Amino acid sequence: MSDYFRTFIESVFEHSKEGGEDDMSAIISIIQDYNPNDLKILLKKIWLISFHRWVMRECNGGTQAEMDELLKCESDWETLQILYNSLSSKEGQSASGKSIKEKYFNNLGHLYPGRTQKLNESKEFNELKNRLDNTEYKKYFEMIPDPVQHEGEPELSQDFTIDDVQKRDLSRRYSMAYMGQFHYGVFYAFLRLKEMEIQNICHLADLFSIEVIAANKNAPAWKKCVAPFQYDVKHGEQDN
Repeated sequence: MSDYFRTFIESVFEHSKEGGEDDMSAIISIIQDYNPNDLKILLKKIWLISFHRWVMRECNGGTQAEMDELLKCESDWETLQILYNSLSSKEGQSASGKSIKEKYFNNLGHLYPGRTQKLNESKEFNELKNRLDNTEYKKYFEMIPDPVQHEGEPELSQDFTIDDVQKRDLSRRYSMAYMGQFHYGVFYAFLRLKEMEIQNICHLADLFSIEVIAANKNAPAWKKCVAPFQYDVKHGEQDN
């Protein structure tokens, strides 16, 4: 993590350092300009790119193919999260806001570079959704609500949020990685699915602690756990 944090500091240091300011004061000033979530997004961007380059350089062909697809899809979802969440923010739709968003976009993935710029120009949800035509992500954006119209609505009361559909898509991809042969991507997929399993357990524990939801087994919140390997191998779709 220290290497990624160092890369982040170096990437913005020259632009943030003021004349006469020592290095430590400049670093503190840089960090104060970013909230924890922004730092998390930027550090994950650096990690994804670094890890992808290492895989492409050091691993065999089968591992390269599997990991290239998984990491590119993870990167795409990071960008889609930024675009979707910015729709409900006036600042995110301004010219300066769009410029700031570009700093967080991953220069890795199926959406980069061909679609990223056009997606960033979207002014409302339907426009963003339509610009995802002919991508695997379009069907998931058909399932989630307009963030402006549903702003302030509890996520547990929504059938699907962008976090839910991202989890469904990535769970499917990690599960399908087990169908390949002679590659190390299966170990990465195993760890990611384990993370999702822990998230499912924590989610269920939270639901049991909320009396109103615990008493209503038909509530949308109970359907937000995504089990791995619940997919049709031929079509890659979830079995229900």
